[in-house]
Amino acid sequence: MSFFSSKRKDIYFITKNFDKKIDSRCDIVLSPQFYWTKKVNLNTNFSYEVKKMAPSIFDGILPKGDFDYRVFKTNPKEFIVIAYDVKHILQELKLLGIDTSLIDKIYTVQSELLNKSISLRSDETHGIVAVDGIIVQLPLRLLEEIPKNSTEEIFQDKLSSNYIYSKNLKEIGIDKKESNLILSLLILLGLVLFIHILKIEKDRNMIAKQKEKMIKKYSLPKTSFEIKSMQAEFLKIDKEQNRLREALSYVGNFTLLNREFFNLLEYEKSHLKLSVRLNSKKRERAFKNFISKKFKIIKMDKNGKDFIAQVAL
Repeated sequence: MSFFSSKRKDIYFITKNFDKKIDSRCDIVLSPQFYWTKKVNLNTNFSYEVKKMAPSIFDGILPKGDFDYRVFKTNPKEFIVIAYDVKHILQELKLLGIDTSLIDKIYTVQSELLNKSISLRSDETHGIVAVDGIIVQLPLRLLEEIPKNSTEEIFQDKLSSNYIYSKNLKEIGIDKKESNLILSLLILLGLVLFIHILKIEKDRNMIAKQKEKMIKKYSLPKTSFEIKSMQAEFLKIDKEQNRLREALSYVGNFTLLNREFFNLLEYEKSHLKLSVRLNSKKRERAFKNFISKKFKIIKMDKNGKDFIAQVAL
């Protein structure tokens, strides 16, 4: 079943009995059949602490897979935890005949109906209801009252930001968690460059003041050797900064796979030191070939799983 969102993009509610054809870009909301949900009471007020405990919360319940977790705080010290395996979900969607390349984002009905008391038809034979805050799907014959309304009528508003899959992030080879780590790294690098630029500007102003004092004290003309020397120094600094920005931009184009990340970027005297966690020797060779196309490699080393390279800009 589908209907238009505020951005005129179809939204489908997906059960394991879904049999309709999807032929345009859409977002989908998954029934509880595609993930695991638990409600817990813990002596903490922070969702991120509960997420750290999520694997033990589901210990002995989940099958083999690459699971991630979402945590929603519903009351003080009360949380609902979702466990899901995106790769397995995509495989199940393909088995239902769904072209997953048309899916922009995937949501869970749990996150979209959080804290709502509902009783809705999900298809011809099943309904979804809230049981103590957890959304479950049950045969209609087990419900006390057959719901008249369907899931089409509940998602009229814009969906939340609690998606568990985004096509845009998948296309560049990263998941949402990794994208946040990369964004944090880029922000950190930007901050370092900003501080460096502020220092250069401070030095520039100090030199300019010294220049004015020298000109007044010694009655130097504006074309003096000292002024030209300072101009040359500033040009050298600007050139160095441009090389560093180009180098960071090039290194950022190397596509990291799952569980691969940069853990060190250092710059000193026209040399850039890189440390990257890679999955295999094959990936190390690929990274070496990538950086050697742009830079002269001065030194290479290994520290456990970290591949370290020092290059000249």
